[in-house]
Amino acid sequence: MTEAQKTLALQAAKAVGAEFAGVDLLFGENEQPLVCEVNAASHIRNIYNVTGINVADAMIAYVLEKIR
Repeated sequence: MTEAQKTLALQAAKAVGAEFAGVDLLFGENEQPLVCEVNAASHIRNIYNVTGINVADAMIAYVLEKIR
């Protein structure tokens, strides 16, 4: 992701009050990123399959830290 895409995705998640979200981006003129939708449940398994990163473990650790 570019910094512009990352910033836009984080702003979109924050706008809907989501601490965890999957943000789908489309690209407009000059490849400018546009928010298509913000999903409350990101595709954790797909993220793992594509990147090898276990997002679920990080999410659980975050939640446990918040409730302590």
